[in-house]
Amino acid sequence: MNKRELKKQLKKLGINKGYYSLDGYELPDRIVLSKFSNGWSVFYIDDRGNRCNNKHFPNEDEACEYLLDELLKEKSLQDKINSQSDSNGNIDGDS
Repeated sequence: MNKRELKKQLKKLGINKGYYSLDGYELPDRIVLSKFSNGWSVFYIDDRGNRCNNKHFPNEDEACEYLLDELLKEKSLQDKINSQSDSNGNIDGDS
């Protein structure tokens, strides 16, 4: 998988663009894919701009697959949280 294919897959899955950066831009509170001279990195930038969970990969395919997996885990968690909120008495968007 390359960045172009990853971008298409994320769009198809409805993953919010605000959760990730595929161009190495280190914006807060998102997972970043970045190309370096010796490979690829995937890391999280926290709300203070700190890099966390930096993972290095020898090629684009492995980095993109890892990023997709991380975003799918996050989406699953968000879906679970939203489902629990809905089952706690919030019917048709009522609070």
